[in-house]
Amino acid sequence: MKSFNDLEKWLEKKDKKITLYHDKKDRESLQETLEKLDAEKNSIMEELHSLELLIDMVSGLQKGDMDTQGKKFEDFNEYKRWIKELKKSLKEISIKSRNDITPEEMEFLNRETSKILTERERLEKHLKEIEKIYAKTKVLLIDLNETYCRDLSSGHSISAVGEALKEKFGIKLEEGYSVGRWQMIKFLEKHFKIKRREAVRLLDLLKDTKVIVYTVEFPNDNINGINFYTPYMGEFMDEVGIVDEPVLGYWVIDA
Repeated sequence: MKSFNDLEKWLEKKDKKITLYHDKKDRESLQETLEKLDAEKNSIMEELHSLELLIDMVSGLQKGDMDTQGKKFEDFNEYKRWIKELKKSLKEISIKSRNDITPEEMEFLNRETSKILTERERLEKHLKEIEKIYAKTKVLLIDLNETYCRDLSSGHSISAVGEALKEKFGIKLEEGYSVGRWQMIKFLEKHFKIKRREAVRLLDLLKDTKVIVYTVEFPNDNINGINFYTPYMGEFMDEVGIVDEPVLGYWVIDA
């Protein structure tokens, strides 16, 4: 987890980068940053889940007073080593009956429970800060995508372009990947009176923003012995014992 060691400095650096990417209209870098922030969020949530499991594990064992404040780990690798060792120790203690747990082990449980609660509190605050900068990045990316769309389509928004596609083709375009793609490109070219190059980029933008999604369906549940192919591959797949059967796909227009 890259933001673990010094969250404030990490967030400050990220904030400067996303502002720079937005000012430079660098959509690709902003999208990449958004994906990395999403991965960072998922890492934090996984760690929170692990801590909740540890809390459940010690809840039936721990008793008595515990420290109000546990140790905070400054290094992620140190934190992970602690989690690993703690799980091992708790597993050994949990097989004992409560009466067999020694005072030293109970003291250990109280101390480690305090650490767990401290880390959970810190990670919850950590997650909130990551979510804030994630939301900001997403807003800035939406702004760039809208600007890019208007540049490509002579002033139309993403939703307007999507609605035009849906009005022409409906919610589902069942023409396969390549044929359906080129049908939409030709429509965009003609409808918005733009060049083929701009129409291709416009369609790619709609794919990036999930306005259009290509979905694949397999013809049946038993795929053993079946060689799936696109229309451009079928002639080369006639080996004995293999049945050629096309992959069924369609475009979904979610505008």
